[in-house]
Amino acid sequence: MIILDLDIFVQADLRELWSVAGTLLRKNPNAFFAYVPEQQDVYQSVYGTDGVNGGLAVMDLERMRKPSYRYNSALERLTKLIGSDCHDAELRAMPMPYRCLWDLIDQTVLANFESIRPEVYVRLPCEWNVQLSLYWYIKRPNSVDLTCKSIPKIIHANWP
Repeated sequence: MIILDLDIFVQADLRELWSVAGTLLRKNPNAFFAYVPEQQDVYQSVYGTDGVNGGLAVMDLERMRKPSYRYNSALERLTKLIGSDCHDAELRAMPMPYRCLWDLIDQTVLANFESIRPEVYVRLPCEWNVQLSLYWYIKRPNSVDLTCKSIPKIIHANWP
């Protein structure tokens, strides 16, 4: 399944994205998700890791539906996080970079999931979610990563 934010401009055939993601997922039989890393330093500057950008996702629903310890145990831990007030001693002790950051909602849940089970993710090439955001450029101009030199296949306005 391909999921796109509403602030996405598709410049290429999505069948090509499906093919690229499918190839990456087949190479990693433990993976369920394909994403492009976050291109703003919203996670890097605070937590020292890229995180994922939730504006575009490719999900292997067949794999997600199969019973899996990796997937189920990560969901169980995330359920604790989502219901937490960030003051729980067990949560504070967890070695997770995002354990109590919820300002980006679904994207932060995905980033938490990646920190618990990184093997369930594959990274798509940057051209599949070039994140151009006037918001981030104005608010934190040094945080914008313009290192993707490929011709954009999907442009993401990336407005929080």
